[in-house]
Amino acid sequence: ELFRKEAKMDPDGLYPMRSCFGGVAFYKSATWLTPQCGYTLPQSEKDAFENMTSVEEKHKTVFRYASSKIGLPCEHIVLHNCLHRKIFRTDFKSPEPLPRPVAIDGFLLTQWL
Repeated sequence: ELFRKEAKMDPDGLYPMRSCFGGVAFYKSATWLTPQCGYTLPQSEKDAFENMTSVEEKHKTVFRYASSKIGLPCEHIVLHNCLHRKIFRTDFKSPEPLPRPVAIDGFLLTQWL
């Protein structure tokens, strides 16, 4: 119900999310095929994290979503974090169209019981 209420305020009827999984994802081809981002965490980001000394600084990275077993975030988190940093536009007042951030359709219904 919350998603539907919030989605009504969006011109496209979507509810913005930082990242999500467990369903179907649709990406514009230009977003999906961008060479700046992928599902693999670059070694340079792993190295930078290892060299951080501040807990607060570490918590600001994608590693805050890391699995306790393997110490790495899930691959979709890596992709969405990169897209937010490098691709998605955050100036929503701009008249320019897309790319939009990750969003869900609040009116999409599942057949799950």
